[in-house]
Amino acid sequence: MNAKWISAMLVALLFIGALSLAAQQALPAPPPGFVLLPQRSSVQAMRAQGVADTSMSERETDSSCKNAEKIGFTFGWQASPGADKSLALMAKSPQDPAREMMGTRTEPAGKGAYKKGLMEWKKRTLVLGTGCEPGFVTYEGLWLGYFSGKLINITITNVSSKDTGQKWVDEYIDKMVALVSAGK
Repeated sequence: MNAKWISAMLVALLFIGALSLAAQQALPAPPPGFVLLPQRSSVQAMRAQGVADTSMSERETDSSCKNAEKIGFTFGWQASPGADKSLALMAKSPQDPAREMMGTRTEPAGKGAYKKGLMEWKKRTLVLGTGCEPGFVTYEGLWLGYFSGKLINITITNVSSKDTGQKWVDEYIDKMVALVSAGK
C-alpha cells in the first residue's frame, strides 16, 4: 500500500466519524442568563458513545440575598431501557422526610405526576446565617421522564420561587422530549 492510499483512507475514516458525530443532535442551549459550565470528561465520553448527554449551567441568584448560592440548571438524558418501571416506583414512594444538615433545613415541597413524568420539589431554609439571614428560603426541583428508551432529567437548584423554577423546567421538558423522541 502506498502512502497516498493510506492518507486517503484516513481522511475518509475521519470524515465518516465526523458525520456520525454530527448526526448526534446537540442538547439545547441553557436558558438566557445561564452560563454553560465546562463538561466533565465522563460526560464527553458518554456523549461520544451515544449513551448519555448532560448540560450544566448556572446564573447569579434571583433572590434578595446577594450572598446566596448561584442558581444551577442541569438537563440531559441517558439510555436506560426499562427505567419507566423505576420511575413508576419512585412516583409511588413518599418524599424524603425533612432533615437538617450544615445549617440548612431541607423539607418536601411537593411531588407528583407531571407532563408524563415525575416532578419533585424541596424547600431549603437557612437555619444559621451564612451570608444570608436565617429563614432565607430557596427551592430545588427535579423532573424525570422516560421517552423512547431514554431517561430525561431536568434539575433546578437555589431558585427563590417554585414558579420561576417551574417555568424553566417546563420549557426544557418540551425541548428534551422532542430531542429524544426524534431518536437522538
